[in-house]
Amino acid sequence: MRAAEEIIMEMKKQILLGLFMAFSLIAGAQIVDPVKFTTTLTTGSKADGEIVFSGKIDSGWHVYSTKLGNDGPTEASFTADKLDGVELVGELTAKGKEISEFDDMFGMTLRFFENAVTFVQKVRFTKPNYSIACHLTYGACNDQNCIPPTDVEFSKSGTCAALADAPAAEAKAAEQETIEEEPAVADTLTVAQEETAADSTVIDAASDLWTPVIDVLSEQNGGTGTADASLLYILLMGFVGGLVALFTPCVWPIIPMTVSFFLKRAKNDKKKGIRDALTYGVSIVVIYVTIGLVITGLFGASSLNALSTSAVFNLFFCALLVVFAVSFFGWFEIKLPEKWGNAVDNKAGATSGLLSIFLMAF
Repeated sequence: MRAAEEIIMEMKKQILLGLFMAFSLIAGAQIVDPVKFTTTLTTGSKADGEIVFSGKIDSGWHVYSTKLGNDGPTEASFTADKLDGVELVGELTAKGKEISEFDDMFGMTLRFFENAVTFVQKVRFTKPNYSIACHLTYGACNDQNCIPPTDVEFSKSGTCAALADAPAAEAKAAEQETIEEEPAVADTLTVAQEETAADSTVIDAASDLWTPVIDVLSEQNGGTGTADASLLYILLMGFVGGLVALFTPCVWPIIPMTVSFFLKRAKNDKKKGIRDALTYGVSIVVIYVTIGLVITGLFGASSLNALSTSAVFNLFFCALLVVFAVSFFGWFEIKLPEKWGNAVDNKAGATSGLLSIFLMAF
């Protein structure tokens, strides 16, 4: 039952569409020409060109665009009647202020132009002498009726300057190829020299394992660094990097150990625990900033990066961590110099505690 209703509705739609088109054709016969087209062929320095259809549309009328579908009104299309020494490139394109609206009569979204429109068909010349015969088919409507599909004829014959000068250009290219063939031996020698230099570079690289790789990392990053960055950006990135470092395997387990240490040390004194923890954190910042400033001041701005990428320094630091780990497991005890211990003992009260926390951070 539902299928029958859909068939009846479709038949009504087709009948109404047919009546609309019939009345449009009758009314359109009374209209002279609501759209005036001019045609031109534009060529460039190469063997290509464009057939341009430029239209002026009367007020109240509109011309439909390309590729609307078979169920809609007459779409703009290009037909080649004769092509000699020329071939089409791509499809017809529309240029201008295209309007897209849903049309109740056709039951679909239509694209069209008002006031002015330009249709362009690109071509390529294959012979110096060419001959073209073609036409543009378009449809136009207003709020009351439409005109029948209308053709705009275009034909032209001539000579393509780019192809006419081609023999001279080919002779010049052949002469250039002959000249370039002579240094071929020299090019071969150059390639051999470059290969030899590459081999020597590999050997040098193998014997350069202990050199800091900061320059190599800079090149891999496109040569970009923080030289042109603001101080605020550098501080912010350092802070973010520190937060990310908290989640690394060598740092994350230390957090609960450190927290529990200060909680046990303070016992029931919450303020003392917070003060000791802050002292410990600030001490680490002060110590590393001081060391960084001293190294930078003595050896230059890139010395810290060179140090962090040095194989010798990283091996030394690894050995140092191993020593601390062995001491942590109770194999032996690492003690501060006696002078430092005596200095701590001579301080009284809170000062002694803060100083010990600082030395522990160090």
